[in-house]
Amino acid sequence: MARPPSPPGSKNATTSSGTRSSPAPSPSATGLGFTPDPGRAPKTRAEAERLARAVAAAPVNWGPGFVKRDPYESDPGFWPVLDANCVWQRDPLPATVLTTLTRYSELPTQDGKGPIRVAAVVTVHRSAKDADREMAETLEEALRCPDQQLRQGERITGLLSQGSAFGLLGNSTAEDTLTEGGQYYSDELGGPYYYYWMQSRLGQVTVAVSGRGSKGRSGKEVDAALQQGVGQMLSLTESELEGPGCAGVCSPPTPPRSADTGCWPASARAAWAWSTSAVRRRGHWPPSRSSRPSTWTSRTSAPGFAARSRRRAG
Repeated sequence: MARPPSPPGSKNATTSSGTRSSPAPSPSATGLGFTPDPGRAPKTRAEAERLARAVAAAPVNWGPGFVKRDPYESDPGFWPVLDANCVWQRDPLPATVLTTLTRYSELPTQDGKGPIRVAAVVTVHRSAKDADREMAETLEEALRCPDQQLRQGERITGLLSQGSAFGLLGNSTAEDTLTEGGQYYSDELGGPYYYYWMQSRLGQVTVAVSGRGSKGRSGKEVDAALQQGVGQMLSLTESELEGPGCAGVCSPPTPPRSADTGCWPASARAAWAWSTSAVRRRGHWPPSRSSRPSTWTSRTSAPGFAARSRRRAG
């Protein structure tokens, strides 16, 4: 799910020996205007880590005032695992993943308001099929744990999930997108507070963002930061995988554009028009369980999902 269970070095960042079973991946979506160049596809861990560091959102990408958290980056040799008890652990990377990197940032406490904490995750798989398989497994996992422990003293509850391929349910930014919203509780900050997570796939790369509010922080403030972060990450991913001469929409100069080509990548175009109000109308940012659209799935009502460990990027 690309939800970081604990920053690297935190006291409960333990390892797990859970296994991964992989359903057959679905075909990639078409019509996005994204055509990866096979010559630019990462093939080694070093190449994948370089791409991940180029794409993962830094504090400046979330908006004014954001700073690095301590620790700032995860160990790229491990990724999170949601165990049978719905507690996040960490596990060494499987053979299908080249690297995964998480960066942690926050808008600090100010003027009587608590912090907004965000995370950005980039996972580079060996192939688009491997990335597609992870997305399918992640959605299955989301249906079995409506309440999860992120780390000692932090948990999220009442989670609602949605998955959509390109062109469905407002997804105009990626080949596949998964979204999740719920309530956040913290021994340090209290709660419940707004929580939101989203993961998208372009080719062999998945990118994810998560954000949580605190005292005095609205869902709109969290949404605004996540919009900026994910839009830039998707645009950078396109640039990394496509190379010079974007395959997006090279139309009249309407921002945001790629500085070196003048093109308007499909993901950047969609992110630019992705206002909070529009996203709420599409059902991607659920303000509450009572007001969720019919397309949202309550995981407590999904039958047939046995408790089992699934690995997540991030």
